[in-house]
Formats: sequence, structure tokens, C-alpha cells
Amino acid sequence: MNTKLIFSIICPFCFFYKAAFTQQLLKPLALNSIYVEALGMGGYGSINYERFIYQQKKLHIGVRLGVGTYRLRDFETNLNPDITIPFALNAYYGKTHHAEVGIGQTFTSIVGASTVDFRVNRQNSLSSNFTVGYRYQKSNGGMMVRVNYSPIVSINQSFKHWYGLSVGYSF
Repeated sequence: MNTKLIFSIICPFCFFYKAAFTQQLLKPLALNSIYVEALGMGGYGSINYERFIYQQKKLHIGVRLGVGTYRLRDFETNLNPDITIPFALNAYYGKTHHAEVGIGQTFTSIVGASTVDFRVNRQNSLSSNFTVGYRYQKSNGGMMVRVNYSPIVSINQSFKHWYGLSVGYSF
């Protein structure tokens, strides 16, 4: 047989094989993110860590834990910060631009005054959060941005509209 004929038949198959093989080896999204969130689940501001625990094609599921505060001193000017601890399970769909949905809880510990003797009194509560939003994150990591609507439902069944903006780094 003619070598040119063999070469012209085999080479295209090599290129198609490489292209098909590369499609199966898409790099997964960067697994970890650290970000600062203004408003959102953590109250007025929080620092968060998120880890993807499941990835399949464009679907990503992550667990988030954060800590926030908005007042460091109580009404007697003692260092006694109000603390928020958001925890959530989020699902993302997309490659670089992601639709986001999630559900979570936020533990809140706020300092107030006792109604009996007006002394410092810490009140703890738990509230539920729902998240619908948008996330920009490249698969190889780097800068990450989130914008979301995250209404808060408190134990006393009060409903509060709430929004969040996050900026951080994925790796």
C-alpha cells in the first residue's frame, strides 16, 4: 500500500481520538474558596470557607462555614462581640458562570440588656436561610464573585428579605 494513503487515513483518527479523549478529562472546578461576604447569611459581614464535596460535569455541591460580627463592644463598652456563624449546603450549575441555590442555618449570639436588672445579657438564636444567586468562578481557581438573594426565616417565624455580595479566592 501507499504510505501517503495510510498516513492520510491514520492521522485524522489520531486527532479525533485526542479531541474525544480531552473532552472526557475536563478539569474539575477548584475545590476550595475563601471569601468575604457583605450582608448575606452571616449578617452584615462574614468571612467564609467553602469546599465542593461533589462534582459531576456542570453540577457542583459545596458546604460552607463562616463567622461574622457587627458589633464588638456591648452597651457598657466592654469587648463582647455579637457573633454570627453561617452554615450552608449549596448547589451550583455551570462552567464559569454558575446558577446557585442553597439552604442553611445561621447561629447568632447577640448581646442585649436584661429586662429585669439592665445587665448585659447574651441571647442565642438560630435562623434558616435560603439562597438563589449567581457565582463567577473559573475552573482553575482565582478570583470568585457571588451575588445572591438569601431571605432569612427566624425561629419566631419572622421573614426578612436579605441579599449578599461575596468576593474571594478559589483554589
